[in-house]
Amino acid sequence: MKGGAAIAPALMALASAASGQAVPPRAASAATAPQGPPPVVAQRHHYVCDGGERVQTDVYLTEAGPSFIVLHYKGHRYGLAQAVSASGARYVGLVGTNPEVGLEWWGKGNTAMLAEVNRQDIDDSRRLLDCKAAPPP
Repeated sequence: MKGGAAIAPALMALASAASGQAVPPRAASAATAPQGPPPVVAQRHHYVCDGGERVQTDVYLTEAGPSFIVLHYKGHRYGLAQAVSASGARYVGLVGTNPEVGLEWWGKGNTAMLAEVNRQDIDDSRRLLDCKAAPPP
C-alpha cells in the first residue's frame, strides 16, 4: 500500500490554505494540529529553472511535527507537506496545476526538481522543471 492515502486529507487542507481557497470541513478536521505556536517561515529560497522560470519556496517549521513548504510557481501558491526521502528534502502536495495531478518538490544542495504526481499514487511522477538556487529577483 502506498503512503499517499493516509496523508491525503491533510495535504488537501494544507494546499487549499496555501492557495487562499476555502478548506472543506472534512479536510480541515483531518488536518487539525495540536495547539501550540503557529508555524513560522524558517527559510525562503529562490530558484531559476529550465527556460528561465522562477520558483520560490517558503519553508515552515512547526513544533508539532514535520515542516511544510509553500511553493510559488507561475503566479500561484501550492502547499506541500514533507515526505519521505532517502536523500535531500522532498515535499508533496495533492493540489497541482490541474485537477488530476499534485506537485512534488525535491531539493538537494543548490538544486531542485519540480514534478507532477499522480494523486492516486504519489510515487508516480513526471518531471516538469530542473532548478538551481539563485539570488532573490
